Amino acid sequence: MEGALEADGWKEIYIGLTSLNETSGKYHWVDGSPLKYTNWKKGEPDHPDKNKCVLMEIKSGEWAAVNCVSRRLPMICKRPNPDAS
Repeated sequence: MEGALEADGWKEIYIGLTSLNETSGKYHWVDGSPLKYTNWKKGEPDHPDKNKCVLMEIKSGEWAAVNCVSRRLPMICKRPNPDAS
């Protein structure tokens, strides 16, 4: 995935973590699943009241909170593994 995104010039990707509709500033996955792991960049999350979307830097894998409309980025989607039993 990293090579394909970088080949298209992308350095960051939205990961589906958000604090939209939250007054507490807590982040949650858009599919409703619980947040069990984080990989925040140092100093993040920054201003969860304003920066309600989370991106991942492709090279480092670190997360940063950003304004949802501040940039256009690709998104990563989750899908079930058809081979899982």
